[in-house]
Amino acid sequence: MGLRRLQSFVCSVPILRCLSMLLLLHTASQKNALASTRLGRNETDHFALLSIKAQITHNSMLTTSSWNDSLHFCQWKGVLCGRRHQRVTGLNLQSYNLAGSISPAIGNLSFLKVVDLTNNSFQVKFLMTWVGYLGYKKFIGDLTKELDALSILEVLNIESNNLTGVIPASFRNLSSLELLLAKEKMWEGSIPASLGPVEFVNLKNLSILSLSSCSGFGTGDVNDLNFISTCSKLRGLYLYDNGFGGVLPNSIANFSTEFQHLLVGGNQIS
Repeated sequence: MGLRRLQSFVCSVPILRCLSMLLLLHTASQKNALASTRLGRNETDHFALLSIKAQITHNSMLTTSSWNDSLHFCQWKGVLCGRRHQRVTGLNLQSYNLAGSISPAIGNLSFLKVVDLTNNSFQVKFLMTWVGYLGYKKFIGDLTKELDALSILEVLNIESNNLTGVIPASFRNLSSLELLLAKEKMWEGSIPASLGPVEFVNLKNLSILSLSSCSGFGTGDVNDLNFISTCSKLRGLYLYDNGFGGVLPNSIANFSTEFQHLLVGGNQIS
């Protein structure tokens, strides 16, 4: 090796070492950045969201392309989180042209309060486990009894859907529910007898109840309306076109002083 070539090699050694160190530092920083996105991440919420993503079969707008480990799940598109605990509190996926089914793992999002999946094409089997805002869609599936996981759900809007099954008695577990909107339903069966005053006492925050034009709810029985007797905070009650029978319970006089709207036409109430 000539002297000049030897000098060039010797001089390049520090540069090579420097480049190696820079490469190592860059790799370490990338690992730290990835680790920081995972810091404080709740794995139950994380895996529930990935399960939801896995069952989306049509995603033309690449809505869930950000749903990967490069970002904390609270930064994923359509995911809403609480500021304090970084837990999933809402899913806003409306009008993204999504199709597929909803993973039952969504029931593991224990802080979930609102779900908006309007204007998509989901087929839902475990609907009553998690649903929040689902207006103006057509869903196929049964209403199940798996409601225990959503005791903090505040708004349940399933207007203009086609669902089979009955309202499960475990509906009483939605103790934080304030608004129930379920008009224009095609449910089979009726409100179960077990869903009476004792169970509805848990719905102490219910302020709006709309079950209008829900085929099959009313039986014409004298006790049809007993289920509302303990909803003392109601401000609006909409039960028209159901075929309910009997009389309005005397306890309606104890409803909230803010009670303003009562629509019960199209029934057999005396």
